[in-house]
Amino acid sequence: MKRFLSTVVMLALAIVIGFWLGSTNVLDGTKIGDALSFITEKIPVPQDWKILLPDESESSMPQVPNNKAAESSSSVPATIDEEDETSTIDYVAIEDHILELLNDLRQEKNLNALKPNEQLKKASRQRAKETKESFAHTRPDGREMATIFEEPEYEYVYQLVGENIGMATYYLDEEGMAELMFGGWKNSPGHYENMVRENFEEIGIGVYYDGETLYAAQLFGTPR
Repeated sequence: MKRFLSTVVMLALAIVIGFWLGSTNVLDGTKIGDALSFITEKIPVPQDWKILLPDESESSMPQVPNNKAAESSSSVPATIDEEDETSTIDYVAIEDHILELLNDLRQEKNLNALKPNEQLKKASRQRAKETKESFAHTRPDGREMATIFEEPEYEYVYQLVGENIGMATYYLDEEGMAELMFGGWKNSPGHYENMVRENFEEIGIGVYYDGETLYAAQLFGTPR
């Protein structure tokens, strides 16, 4: 064991001395010097070891879409209770202010103003209420959101329809809530795209308040 340890120590010492001799060029031109140069070229020095390490600055992380919940909606087979509608907040004031903000945005983009449509408005109020049950662009029974237009009460014959939904779990005044909802849609690329789509012609905006959370829906349409 002692012999083994002494051999290791001697080898280590020889390598250190060899690096020193090779780097100082003391034995240049001799056979021993040539051999030492060969060794120092073949054994990597610490500067060379660094290139074997990964470059941490080039690390990457997969990007996960974060907008599914923000663009989702759903429905329950119920109609809005008029008593509920006016008992705590003014639904119409919120809906009208959202429409005003929406058409101001479209005017800035040199787009046509969207005309209010009564059927779209009724459907959007129902969709806003449905989002309390399931916040997605499908209804609670799994059907697509556009199936609401097949129901007699909300019938709307269309070439094109689109939907934005949103919710807020705290309460401001009516104007503040309208601006909060609209600002959220404006800052979301998918929702913004709906609001400035030039081939939409009509709009219905509906809200629903459950005493704690305000739900809102925009239904865009182009009639057939």
